[in-house]
Formats: sequence, C-alpha cells, structure tokens
Amino acid sequence: MLSNGQNSDEHKSVRIFSYLSFILVGIVNTFLGPILPFLTEKWTINDTQAGYFLAAQSLGGMGGTIASSFLFSRLSSRLILLIGFAIIALSLLGISSNVWEIGFVSSLFSGVAIGLIIPTTTLIVSQTAKENRAAVINILNFFWAFGAILSPLLFFNLDSKTRLNFLLIALTLACAIFFAILVKRRNASFNLKTLNSPTNRKPETRNQKPLLKWTGKLYLLGSAWLFATTIFLQIGVEASLGGWLATYSKRLTVSDWWLLVPALYWTGFLLSRVVSTFYLRRFSEKSLILNGLSLVIFGQILIISASEINLAAVGATLVGFGTAPIFPTVIAIVSTKFENKAPELISYMFLLAGLSGMIFSWLIGFTASASGNLKNALFIPLLCSVILFALHFFTRNTVSTET
Repeated sequence: MLSNGQNSDEHKSVRIFSYLSFILVGIVNTFLGPILPFLTEKWTINDTQAGYFLAAQSLGGMGGTIASSFLFSRLSSRLILLIGFAIIALSLLGISSNVWEIGFVSSLFSGVAIGLIIPTTTLIVSQTAKENRAAVINILNFFWAFGAILSPLLFFNLDSKTRLNFLLIALTLACAIFFAILVKRRNASFNLKTLNSPTNRKPETRNQKPLLKWTGKLYLLGSAWLFATTIFLQIGVEASLGGWLATYSKRLTVSDWWLLVPALYWTGFLLSRVVSTFYLRRFSEKSLILNGLSLVIFGQILIISASEINLAAVGATLVGFGTAPIFPTVIAIVSTKFENKAPELISYMFLLAGLSGMIFSWLIGFTASASGNLKNALFIPLLCSVILFALHFFTRNTVSTET
C-alpha cells in the first residue's frame, strides 16, 4: 500500500506525463491546417479534396470520443492511452505516404486517436487532483494550446517533401516515447476504470422503453436550442479558421512568414482562456459571449479584407482571442442552468461539436473550389458569427435553474 508521500509523487509524475503528452496531442490535433498547403502540392489535390482531410479528422475525433465512453468501463485508462498513441504513430506515417488515399484514412484515424486520448487523459488528471481539479484541468488545456501554437511553427519555412516527412517521423518517434513510458508504468493512476459499467447503471435507465428514452432526449436537446445552436455554429467557425487559415495566409503572400498567422490565432486563443477567467469575476457570461463574438466578427472582416499578411495576422489574433472562451462558457451555463439534465445535454453538445467540425471543414473546401477563391468561402464562418451575435443579443440569457 502506498503512503501519502508516495501517492503524491505518483500523482505528480502522472500529471507531468499528461501535460507533456498534451503538447503532442495539441500539435497533432491542429497540424493538418498548417501542412494542408504542402499536402495539396504533394498529392496535387484541390480544395474540396483537401477539405476531406480536415473533415475526416473531425469525424474520427467524434468516433473516438464515443468509443472512449464505451471503453472506459471495459479497459483501463492506461490501455486506452496505449491504443491511442499507437494509432497516432501509424497515422503520422500514413500521412507521410505518397498516396493521398492512405493519407486520408490516416487523417481519420488520427482523429480517432485524439478522441480516445483527450477524455481519457482528462479523466486521469482529474482523479489525481481531487481538491483543485479545475486548476489542474486548466493547466492541462494550457499545454494543449501550447502544442497548437507550436504546430505551425514546427513547419515554418518548409521547402521540401523530405523535410515534411522528417518532421512527421519525428512526431512518430515522440509518440513511441510516450507509448514506451506507458508500457513501463503500471501504477494505479494510469489504470483507472469508471463506475459507468452496465452493472452500475440505475435500473430505471435499463428498463426504460427505447422510444420514450429517445423522445425524451430529443425534447431535452430542444429546450436548450440556443446553446446547441451556439455550439454547432461556433465550433464551425473554429474549424473553418483553424483548418484553413494557413492555406489562406499562404495565398496572400510570397513571404515565408505566412505560418505565423495560424500561430497567432492559437496564441490569441491561449491568452483569452487566461483573461476570461478574470473577466467572469466581474461581468456576466452573456457579456463575455457577446464581446467575444464582436472580436470574432471584426477579426474575420480584417482577414477577408486583407491584401497582405500583416492585416490577416491581426485579424487571426482577434478571432482566436474572441472565440476561445465561448465554448467553455456555454458548457458552464448549461451545467448551471439544467443541473441534473446537464450531463446528457453536454454529451449531445460534444457530439454536435464533432459534427460541426466535420461539416464546416468540408464546406469551406467545397465552396472554395466551386467559387474559385478561398476568400469567398470564409464568408461562411463570418455569417455564422453574425447570426450567433444576433441570437445572443436578442435572447434573454438567464442562468436560472431548470429541472
């Protein structure tokens, strides 16, 4: 039996592992956007086909998240992470292939792996810090955002397929290192199982008629239409800019500095997560959402109207700063407003987020190919942001509890 000191040391080492692994997860989760221009040249594909890769990763992420909730009660967290890192390593090698179909399937499976690793790691970290979970989870997300910022910088001044493949292999080796650490670590913190197994569910859930169960779920989602719509459209904006900003900025300039634009987007995203915590101590959630959407709209106008990279960089920073707090704020409102219904609603909203990322990633590429200009396609997320601003501006946003 471990003493308190040994247990504390074990938890600390688990958190360090989780933080470092989340840097890699942040890179892999966002790197398709920065390398998309290189992949389109490598495989000679158009914007519609390029959009399939981003959509595939979002679809895989949604599938991986669903699978993780199924696996939690059947496998240890350590085994789920081992599967996730193994899949990422194989998918990175697949993306380095000269055959675009292999790259497409690899993008799908990279999303699956991310969908497995993120909720599992979050569960592990939350269990190692029972008294300050919110702070520890925020630190975990900080390292993910750091990886997202690092992602475009890794591929800066990329001038050859050989260097692209070298970087992908380097990331594969990083996956192998985390995999090897997990193989050696057999401590309890890495072998958690949830209590959500079939034998631990309430009898009412098991005995409820399927038709009544699903009717109730649909009604539940309908009563939170504003929040569901916000999640769907806002994640669509994030997927559109996060996936296509690098390609757009590359077409604006012949300079090698175009990858700084997506890096600044994620930098704004990270800074906003810190600032929004202090903002909410004095102001309401509604004002945070409206002010965030105002920055997102203004930033997108700057990006679309940009004829050179500097203006696009400013716009990208504003969009990242404005968009970052919206998703977690909506989830927090739902948790407060709906109380006992919140877990079910939030699970639906995460599925909506995955669906939105898949649809909008493809839609931007399709519209760009159909219109012959990526700039035209970026009016879609701008319109979504305007709609969201109008919805929240004219809707009375109460946080009173619903039962």
